[in-house]
Order: sequence, then C-alpha cells, then structure tokens
Amino acid sequence: MKGLGTQWPVAVLAAGTFLVFAGGLGNGFAAEDYDWLFASSLDAPLLLRLIARSARLRPLSLLLGWLGYRVWGADPWAWHGLILALHILCSLGVFSLTKRLLRETNVALLATALFSVYPRHHQAVLWLAANQFVLSGVGILFTLILYVRYLRTGKLRFYLLTWALAVGALAAQEVGAVVFPLMFLTEVLIRAGERSGSSIRQVLLSPRTYLKYAPVLLLLTLFLVLTFGGDRSFKLRPTVVDPRAEMETYHFVGLNGELVKTFAAYVVYLVFPQVPLRTLDVSGYTIALTLMVVTGLLAVFVLGWRFERYCLLWMVGTLLPFVLFVPFGNADRYFYLPAVGHSMLLAALARRLWRFLRGRWGRAVRAAAIGVLVLYLASAVILTQQRTAEWRRASDIVEEVILQVRELYPEVPRESQMFFVGLPGWYGQAYVFQGGGIGGAVRMAYQDLRLEVYRSMDPELARWLAAQEEGEHTPGRYAFLYEGGEIRDVSARVRDFEDFYESWWWYR
Repeated sequence: MKGLGTQWPVAVLAAGTFLVFAGGLGNGFAAEDYDWLFASSLDAPLLLRLIARSARLRPLSLLLGWLGYRVWGADPWAWHGLILALHILCSLGVFSLTKRLLRETNVALLATALFSVYPRHHQAVLWLAANQFVLSGVGILFTLILYVRYLRTGKLRFYLLTWALAVGALAAQEVGAVVFPLMFLTEVLIRAGERSGSSIRQVLLSPRTYLKYAPVLLLLTLFLVLTFGGDRSFKLRPTVVDPRAEMETYHFVGLNGELVKTFAAYVVYLVFPQVPLRTLDVSGYTIALTLMVVTGLLAVFVLGWRFERYCLLWMVGTLLPFVLFVPFGNADRYFYLPAVGHSMLLAALARRLWRFLRGRWGRAVRAAAIGVLVLYLASAVILTQQRTAEWRRASDIVEEVILQVRELYPEVPRESQMFFVGLPGWYGQAYVFQGGGIGGAVRMAYQDLRLEVYRSMDPELARWLAAQEEGEHTPGRYAFLYEGGEIRDVSARVRDFEDFYESWWWYR
C-alpha cells in the first residue's frame, strides 16, 4: 500500500480504538486515582520534594500530572481523554515499528488492531493511576522506531533523539528500563537480517555492536544509584517487608518454585487475556492450559522465523520485571508492554498461516480463518465494554462513600485521623479502594494535606467494631464502618485510638 492506501487503514484503526474506549471517558475516579490527583494538586515546591523523596522514580509522570491539573483540574473527561490519546499514539507506534521491522503493511495493521483492543488494556487506559504504563509505552515504542532509523541511516540526529526518548521512557516509569535490552534485541534482528553474510553470532561477537551503548551504562548506573541508594524504600529484599514502612514498592522476591509458577501464570494470562486475573488455581484445566501455552511458545522459538523469535523474546523479557520484583500480585496494567510483543507475534503467525492456507486450501477455509480473527477482535471489544462498566461502577462507589462521609462531618479539625473498615477492594476487575486511594480522596475532599487516613478489610475488625457499645467521641478521631453500601459512624465505639491503630493495622 502506498500514499492514502496506507493512511486510511491506520486512521480507521485509530478511530476504532477511540470508539472502543470512548465509553470510559466520563468515568469517575477510583482507588489510587485520588492519590495521583492529590499529588498533582500540590504546589511546585511540594511536588519537587515528592519527586526527590519518592521511593519510585517517575518524575515525568508526576510532572505530567502536575501540569494537567493546572489546566483542567480533576475533570475526569480531560484526564481519561489524555490517557486514551496516549494509548492511540502507542497503537500507531506498534504499526510503525512492526512495518519498519517486517516491511509488510498488512501484518503491521493486524498487529495494531490486536494491540489497540487487547482485553487487558482496560486498566492502563481507564485507570488514571496507571497512566505511567501508557506514557512509558509511548517512550519505549518511539525510542525503538528512531533507533531503527539510526541503524539503517547512521545519522547522528536519530541516535541523539533515541537516547532522549529512552531517558523519557525511564523517567515515566521504572519499567522503561526494558527499553535498553529491547534496543539491543532490535539491533540484532536488523543487522542479522540485513547485513550480507551476517549471522546472529557474528553480530553478538562484533565489538562495534556494543560501542553505541555507552550511554546505557551511565543511565543505568544513575538509575540504580538513585533507586537503591540512601534511605529510599525501593530496595532489593528477599521477602515482603512491613507495609507500614514501605508500601507498594518493588522488591526482589527470590528465586524459587513459586516464581516458576508465577511466571507460567503470567504467560497464560498474556496469551489468553480473556481469562480474568486471579482465576488460575491449580487444577487439571489450568495445568493443561499452561502446558499448551508453554509448548506452543517453545515451538515458535525453535521453529519460528527470526521476527517471530524477536516477538517472543519481547513478550518474555518485558514480563520478567513484574514477575521478579512485584510481591503484591499481578495486575492487568503489567501486560501493557508485553502485549506489544504478543500482538506482533500473533500477526506474524497469522501471516504464515494465511500463506499456508492460500497455497493448499480453498476459500471456505480461508474465510473460516478470517472468521476466527474477527471473533477474537469482537470478544476483545465486548470484554473492554464490560470492564469499562466495572470501572464506572467502582468510581460511583467511591463517590458515594466520600459523599456520605462529608454528610456526616462537613468539617473536621485540621490533621484529624480517620479509620475506615470494610471498604470494598474490588468491583469485578476494577479497583474500588485497593491501595491507599481512600486517603487521597478524603484529603482532597477536606483539602487537608496532613489528614491521616487508614483502612482495614479485616472482617474480624468489622465484627469487633459492630459489637462495641457507644461511648464518648474523641475530637479529631473518626472511625467508619462500611456495610451494604452504607457508611456508619462508629467513632464513639473506639476508646483509645492509639491502641486501635497499633492493634488493627490495615494489612491484617
């Protein structure tokens, strides 16, 4: 395809991506969205202090949030529209990268379609707190696109732009570090495929392959010093640490049999995004499904073409950081970047299957193959609509809770303490009050930076509170019990809030 012949399908895919996610533009906020918004509302000196002291290096994402809040505040339409625009940009990046690597427009279009509506994207695109995964994805994809231009032209400006975008990807989210091995993997693919007489072994043994990566050493060294140095809580740990001191930071969980099980589950979730998270308990069905996936991917690695192996290594390499360094479970947002490799691999395998069918089978079989592809895409769109509705309901629950708290106490003393018990963590696949989002929501509602907010989902604590008799309410100390969609004020049932805090921490 040339000229408009290429532009029109790409424009249609971009428009289709917008329509698939458009239903979530008006969704409210949920979970850590409020923490993100509250951080974005801080003045510049406080934001700089937050960036300097943060346990996780995401200065570009924090800066984007700060600038966005100055323009449109807490308008959900604007925030969700921004993230959707970034996702469409990522989809266009998948098209450009695939076409540059494989030089086949139809395969690039198919990879773009598969990526744009991948069923696990609902969290990264519809949940504001996960925006850094999409932002980092933009940086990674366009870093690789420029790097391909540099490798084929040797022009210095593409080399410099490549490193500028690589720094941006790393500054958006820690997962941006995978851009460096992806750059190397891309160079091996290009040089082994385009240099006369070259082989992968020759590429790997050539000193000139590594000279251009000198900036990598500087960047990674700086990243490691800032991330693991000093008193930062982003540490390598063999076990999960006390969440009171270090909340939702990455920790090395160690190499063991559980890690193999976790990695196998991640791969199955990636290949079969229709399977809801947290549903792969050990059973005959899941064992058979895992064996089928692992066997299929091994066959692709052994028998596949060079580009198919590249896609497979992309999938595995971008999953590993989340398997090795995340002790608090998997999440749909972790699959955003691995879905690029997955989509490109499916498109490449579809090309091979189509060529096989075209030469040996009739139109009916080819039509059936197209039908399977259409059904896959249709199921992805339907699942995305279901997830969109779940996030909408989750945000409604949050708004209802905050409204009830404000009705009970329109004003509270500065630097008060609030304890919430029994708040729902999930609604379907959507977060409601997972993480510390309730704290950001309450602080925004009362405009009090120093207001302390704690939560617990322990049913034993809920029963204990319900059984206590009313006493005298301690000023500035509040306890709320969530039951059946209603917030109950049980502040007068707690005699000693310090003892209450120490005895019933949220992680129990």
